[in-house]
Amino acid sequence: MNFFKIGKEKTIDFLKNYHSDIKDRALGIVGKSIGEGLEETAEELNTDLWKSLYELAGKFGYVSQTDIGAWDNSKERYLMSFFGGAIGGGIFGGIEAIKNPKTVSDKDSKNALLTIIR
Repeated sequence: MNFFKIGKEKTIDFLKNYHSDIKDRALGIVGKSIGEGLEETAEELNTDLWKSLYELAGKFGYVSQTDIGAWDNSKERYLMSFFGGAIGGGIFGGIEAIKNPKTVSDKDSKNALLTIIR
C-alpha cells in the first residue's frame, strides 16, 4: 500500500516539474503541423489563382488555351494539401523536438503560425 502512495507522489512531482516542457513540446509540434498544412493549402490556392489568370488571358485572346482546369477537384486538392502538410509538419516538428529539446516551444510555434498567416 505504501508503494502506491510513493508512486503516486513521485508521478505528481514529475508532472509538476515537467508539465510546461511537455505542454510546450506538444503544442509546438501541433503548431508546426497546422502551420505547414496552412502553408501547403495556400500554395495550392496561389497556383489556382495564377491558372485562373492564365485562363482569363486565353478568353481575351492573349493565349491559345482557355481552360486548363484551375478549379477542378479543388476541394480534394486543398484537403490533400492541408493533411499532407500537417502530417509532414508534425513528423518534422517531432524530429526537431527530439534532436533539439530546448528549441521547440509554444511561443515559437505561435510566431511561426502568425508569420505564415501574414
